[in-house]
Amino acid sequence: MPKFGFGAREVFLSVCFIWFFCHPVTTLASSMGPQIFDLTYKPSPFHVGTGIEVVPRLLGGTGEEVRFHCRWFVNGREIEGQNGPSLSGDFFMRGDMISVQVTAVQGDYRGGAVKSGEVEVANAPPEIVSQPPAQVAEGRFEYRLEAVDADGDDLTFSLAEAPESMQFDAETGRLLWHVEPWTKGDFSVSVVVQDGYGGLARQDIVLNLDHAEGKDAFHE
Repeated sequence: MPKFGFGAREVFLSVCFIWFFCHPVTTLASSMGPQIFDLTYKPSPFHVGTGIEVVPRLLGGTGEEVRFHCRWFVNGREIEGQNGPSLSGDFFMRGDMISVQVTAVQGDYRGGAVKSGEVEVANAPPEIVSQPPAQVAEGRFEYRLEAVDADGDDLTFSLAEAPESMQFDAETGRLLWHVEPWTKGDFSVSVVVQDGYGGLARQDIVLNLDHAEGKDAFHE
């Protein structure tokens, strides 16, 4: 009486066929999609005022255009809806830990996801946004220093260099100098703004009193 059965080769081929039939997308994604070699950040360091951007590098050629799908994490918590290569500083603050998971997509194929290590958000230094007056009018130089800080820190003002008779209000950043009529030459003024976390900004001014009254009298 004849016997029917399957050899080892037939069983192996049957199992492979069933597996590929049930997992076609996963197989294509892992084997044929673009693969990420490494991830870098810019700028470095970054802070609330700059935001952060991830820069993936791919293995080999890219062929048609490759796009990147990102998942951003702040202190381990995913930021929903932020899937581009950049994350605005609106989503984090100084001292937070940032990481990102990136998947390269090329046409219908997806490479394997690569997740970065965590990087810390740096302090944002203050920025001086004011400019000194262009003229010394009627023997009087007056200037109020203005600065902003992306972290929202309380700022302190100091005078690093100035003529001896120049007055400075450290609370408001106001400079006042009554210039005697016979005063001539170049006079250096240097003001500093600090945020208390190691960040500072400096503005250096040179007042040239050899100019005629009412004409441009400074340069930085």
